[in-house]
Amino acid sequence: MLWFNLFADDRMRSCRRIHEQIYAWREVMEEKHQIPLVKKEAMRMAGEVFSHPALYRIAASSAEASLKTLPRFALFNQLNPWGRHRDNPEPAKETFHAWYKKNWSAAAKQETGR
Repeated sequence: MLWFNLFADDRMRSCRRIHEQIYAWREVMEEKHQIPLVKKEAMRMAGEVFSHPALYRIAASSAEASLKTLPRFALFNQLNPWGRHRDNPEPAKETFHAWYKKNWSAAAKQETGR
């Protein structure tokens, strides 16, 4: 049983470092110019959006609205290789941020008795 614990411990340790491995692989791919320009630009833009909470909330609500209203061919076409073999789940009725704000406010009022 000792060998299993050692193996499991090693696996857990490698899982804790997976983000470092992915980052290192990305750096190697970048050095070899293996990341397509479109993907690099999309990741740069995502970094901008994720680093500004207000911008993120605007993007999230517009994405939700577009998923509900755009026709299928606008989302799944030749320009969107990810969507060729996938389908989107039904969007959530409310964002996590809206749910948290509503429920946290209710919990806070209950605790303070207001």
